[in-house]
Amino acid sequence: MKEKFFYIDFIKVISCIAVMLFHLDMHSFYADNNAPLFFGLKFLGMNVGDIAVSLFIISSGFGLGLSAKENFSLTSYIRKRFLAIYPSYWLSYAAVALLFILLSKPIGEGVPGIRFLLTIIGLDGLFLYKFPTFYLVGEWYTGYMLITYIFFPFLFLYGLKKPLLSFLILIGLVVSLHIKYGAIFEMWEPINPLMRLPEFFFGICFAQNIRKDKLLRGILTVVALAILVNTSILLDKIPYHFVLIMVGISFFVIISSVFDIIFIPKYMRELFSQLSRYSFLAFLVHHQILLLFYSAFDVAHSNNFVKFSILITVITLSFFYGYLVYPLVNYITEKLNNLLFYRKKESYG
Repeated sequence: MKEKFFYIDFIKVISCIAVMLFHLDMHSFYADNNAPLFFGLKFLGMNVGDIAVSLFIISSGFGLGLSAKENFSLTSYIRKRFLAIYPSYWLSYAAVALLFILLSKPIGEGVPGIRFLLTIIGLDGLFLYKFPTFYLVGEWYTGYMLITYIFFPFLFLYGLKKPLLSFLILIGLVVSLHIKYGAIFEMWEPINPLMRLPEFFFGICFAQNIRKDKLLRGILTVVALAILVNTSILLDKIPYHFVLIMVGISFFVIISSVFDIIFIPKYMRELFSQLSRYSFLAFLVHHQILLLFYSAFDVAHSNNFVKFSILITVITLSFFYGYLVYPLVNYITEKLNNLLFYRKKESYG
């Protein structure tokens, strides 16, 4: 049976909700820079959305690191990643596209048809920094994660042989790229897969080694607390992107340590386990649900009760969507598996 960790389910769900909260305030800010915000765009001086995505990245590395075996099979890995992402993504895109059609809203108006290929492979959100696409769901994160998956086999097979050295090499790579970033890349640093490899690799290392070492986890927890307490000082002395890496890892370490110590009732474990299953589907569609409210009335200048009500509604509808379509996703996944790979039923998450 696949080993379950409550803190991973918790992180997936809370991070998903944090992204929704961030987008609620972000659109208010975009509408009017002086509009009152429900929570605020920053926490500890960091963008709330950035922290949430960092936790997503680390937990993704953890999940892959935990499920990978010593006799690693590249073909099996590719198959599982394909089936874990695309059925949910394609179905969600189709659902939102249907909604756009019913509401007579244009999709990719004036965008060259060839760019729909980016939509098919899930990279349309990532490339919005460069040009308009047929983007509807998944943010930049879906495309980012698909590219990051390419690095996992190398990090797992070779990076874990000397994890500390490998982590330092990745940090060195990120520092080197940061110094010349503007001359090399156009995309924003936090959405560049290369710039987030340290977090991804930390998740892999945590699953494979760190979680089993109580002394090391204790030391890391103390360091993590020190980092979070001194975030404002670090932001004055270190570029934002590197503080983001430290803060994301620190939150992950502390959350995992806390939930390994305290008692979690069975009903709470089951609740977050269920919500975690639907978190990717909820993440895919939440933004479009939120934008329906912003297109209907002046959310930006509404009071906090209205904004809180909208947030709760978006969270509820997004996860309810996940609950409704999850069985259909499983059905499509199984059919695709049989059609393309001819394999027996497995877990694709």
